[in-house]
Amino acid sequence: MKLNKSLSLLSGLLLLSTNIALADNNNIQMALDAINKKDYATAKSLFEKADTNPTAQYNLGLMYENGEGVPQDFNKAQTYYKSAAKSGNAAAQYNLAMMYSQGEGISKDDAKALSYFTMAANQNMPEAQYNLGIFYLSGIGTSVNDTEAFNWFEKASKNGNEDASYNLALMYLDGEGVTADKAKAKELFKELANKGYAEAQYNLGIMYLEGNTADKADPAKAATWLEKAAQGNYSEAQYNLALMYVDGNGVTKDENQAFTLMTKAANNNLVNAQYNLAMMYLNGVGTTKDKAEAKTWLEKASQAGDLKAKEELIKISL
Repeated sequence: MKLNKSLSLLSGLLLLSTNIALADNNNIQMALDAINKKDYATAKSLFEKADTNPTAQYNLGLMYENGEGVPQDFNKAQTYYKSAAKSGNAAAQYNLAMMYSQGEGISKDDAKALSYFTMAANQNMPEAQYNLGIFYLSGIGTSVNDTEAFNWFEKASKNGNEDASYNLALMYLDGEGVTADKAKAKELFKELANKGYAEAQYNLGIMYLEGNTADKADPAKAATWLEKAAQGNYSEAQYNLALMYVDGNGVTKDENQAFTLMTKAANNNLVNAQYNLAMMYLNGVGTTKDKAEAKTWLEKASQAGDLKAKEELIKISL
């Protein structure tokens, strides 16, 4: 079970502050209306009339970053974002952090990215809180600090960020940055699973399969959740559910269904599934025997470094 370490990408926000002068307010509102009509020339003109206002500065930065109505210009985007960020605009702080993190149009600088994410996170922006958690978890721009990562994931989770909730669940499960609490991990997985979060559905299924909380193993419940994750094209769920159909564990034994699921997982480049699919072809489990197909999948698994596949290839080539 791996933590999600991908940064949260924030789509462009068009924000209207209520704490601004009336003239600026009118110009910005008209500019936002123009943006919605894709009248970027009018929007740019109106934002520029209010260009001392952080909301206008942010939106001008966004236009230059995305090349909307103006030639794409990261230097101008950065300039406008910095002005807005200095005045406390959280979205500008966040976008600057992303630019520094990804080296988008400016030199990559993880320390500056950390600084700007911190500014936005302290203004309760969940995407920034989540990304700050990733920085502390991975030691990006700072030293690794699991406890600090946990704290920021917790804040982001409370603000509705599902990726943060997922990472919290895994940290509770493994006792990373917090005292291990498998019951709490299961609770978080279940909340996310009920919202259709495939990775959580998979992990919840595995917890039911292994019975690694105060609850006993429940293969039937495990199969239910793995099925949901498998329907979401989650390869590990497809693979584990295939094994359950082979053994009749929590489900009615069905080698044909096992073969179908194993094929899906193998096509999703899951190496264990590729090896097992090869063995199903080799032994005629859920399908007719097909040595050529078996060899094809063994070669794929072998190329990915699977030692069992390499050994089996040697055997069938003798």
